[in-house]
Amino acid sequence: MAEQQANAQAASQAAAQQTQQTQQDENQLATDVGTLNSDATAQQNDKTLANDIQQMQTDLETEQNDAATCNAANPDPGQVSADDSQVQSDDDQLQSDVQDLQQNTMPEIQQDINAVQSDESSLQNDGASVNLSSATAAIALGQKTLTDSGKAVTWANNQASSILQQANQLASSVSSNPNC
Repeated sequence: MAEQQANAQAASQAAAQQTQQTQQDENQLATDVGTLNSDATAQQNDKTLANDIQQMQTDLETEQNDAATCNAANPDPGQVSADDSQVQSDDDQLQSDVQDLQQNTMPEIQQDINAVQSDESSLQNDGASVNLSSATAAIALGQKTLTDSGKAVTWANNQASSILQQANQLASSVSSNPNC
């Protein structure tokens, strides 16, 4: 009889520990899903690369306007050269932002995804029957964010290359223009 009571008590304690572990795993999953959703949404809404490209385009337009008014009556090739340098500086800022995205933001989102997947695995190992739809949705958002971020980098680099090429060609043509 005492052995049965001891076994019952041990089983009860094991069940309580399992319930407590499952609750801790569920809480961790909720926290990690919240973090992943927050980080992924913030990145989806981030317009830094687009703003960098817009600034490059604006400075290219300034360079184009200055080049258009540079002639024998109004010689100022130095201003066009300074404008070209500003476009290059804008590209330097873009490359810094791209590096930050690739080396910090994207790996952070990947870590968030990994944490949620680990939490899911822990809950499955606990034998818990938990609705994982919020985790699945968060992982999908995180993966989409990583894909979209990669596409944004490619787009921004292509745009920057085109703008730089135009700016450099313009500066070169002005510097070789004897009437400017």
